[in-house]
Amino acid sequence: MNESEKQTPSGTAATSASATKDPSKTVAAVWIPIIVAVSVAIGGGIGWIYDKKVQAAHEVAEIQQKVQTENQRLITEYLSKIQLKLEETKSLSEQLNRDYLVPSWGILESYVLKARENGHDKHVLMYGLISTLVQKDSELVTLLEGYEPYALSNEFKMQAAEFREHARTYVIRFEAIPKTVVTGQQLPPWKVFPVGFPGALQKEIAARKALSSS
Repeated sequence: MNESEKQTPSGTAATSASATKDPSKTVAAVWIPIIVAVSVAIGGGIGWIYDKKVQAAHEVAEIQQKVQTENQRLITEYLSKIQLKLEETKSLSEQLNRDYLVPSWGILESYVLKARENGHDKHVLMYGLISTLVQKDSELVTLLEGYEPYALSNEFKMQAAEFREHARTYVIRFEAIPKTVVTGQQLPPWKVFPVGFPGALQKEIAARKALSSS
């Protein structure tokens, strides 16, 4: 037996081990790093999506808060003040109609008739109430003009426009009273207060409050 034919037991074992190496270990060595990398990538993607969802939810909450704040501002700066001044004008009108009205005539026409009959000095209180009413009307017009770009309903826009026309004309007619009394003329009748305005205002306030609390 020559040297090439001689094999030691250890040599035979090494050769056998090399020939029968477990293929699953080789596959695992290849795929485990890939699986780990994919898992990391998926985890990172899920984290990115979650962050985006949180950011989007935060942005929506900020927008909603801004909308609520703006609605509350409009209620506080305009609608509440309009409501208060309208109640004040209603109280003044009711007092004038109850205590000073000449039958078949309006408030301003009644004052002209009374002042022409026995002079302005006899009707100072009536004139003062009318003057305050005119002032409140002018303040209402200013508030309505400020709120007009934000009005929600067409009904309110229409009723507010009618009130502004009524109030502006009322102011002009009031300013004409002294000359009308002196010249002996009489103020012609004018269309009455727009009765639909208070209801439209209440609906507008309710709509704003609903948006503010949503």
